[in-house]
Amino acid sequence: MAAVAVVFLLFTISCEREIRVRVAKLMSWECAPEHYMPAYPEAQPVRFRFVEDTHYEEVVSGRGLCDQLKNGGKPVVTVEFELWGDKVRGLRGWNEIAVEGKPIVNIGGWGSAGGHGFGGPHPLDLAFKKSGDGT
Repeated sequence: MAAVAVVFLLFTISCEREIRVRVAKLMSWECAPEHYMPAYPEAQPVRFRFVEDTHYEEVVSGRGLCDQLKNGGKPVVTVEFELWGDKVRGLRGWNEIAVEGKPIVNIGGWGSAGGHGFGGPHPLDLAFKKSGDGT
């Protein structure tokens, strides 16, 4: 009986170990000046929408981020995310870390995530599960 309890405990602990993965997603973007914060004058907020499900969006601020995207001239860009969670509870959080391979320089400012209307599962939840580590 004690051996079964030990095996169960070890299984539970190993399943709850935090997992971190990086994924890249194609996203459309637009500058979001309505989220500009005077306390962070260099932080330029940008609204990203997932190409695979436009119901979900992320607003991210970064040093010169809007200018960087305007200068790039692409309507759709690759955004890299760091995801974390575990096998029991699944995805628990994420950060946007790069756009088109260039790190997002976080200097404060607005940030948010959300959805509009009814969409399917969140694209990052699906990516975490598909990563092989989050299933």
